[in-house]
Amino acid sequence: MFKVLFSVGVLSIPGVFAYVGAVPGALLVIGWGSFNTYAAFLLGSFKLRHPNIHVSQILEKIRLRSDARVCKTWPS
Repeated sequence: MFKVLFSVGVLSIPGVFAYVGAVPGALLVIGWGSFNTYAAFLLGSFKLRHPNIHVSQILEKIRLRSDARVCKTWPS
């Protein structure tokens, strides 16, 4: 599935450049590259802190647990 999404995204880049122009297109590519680099950094740092997590369901349990702690301490 990831390969299909990646290939569709890569194949749409020339169309985006034709629609918005060279300079805005280059800025969009740099922006998306920066966003993806930051997201990979966050995921990598989480993986280094929790090396035993291999599936996203466990990740969601950890996230919901931390949200529950925030909700319990929220003033009513």
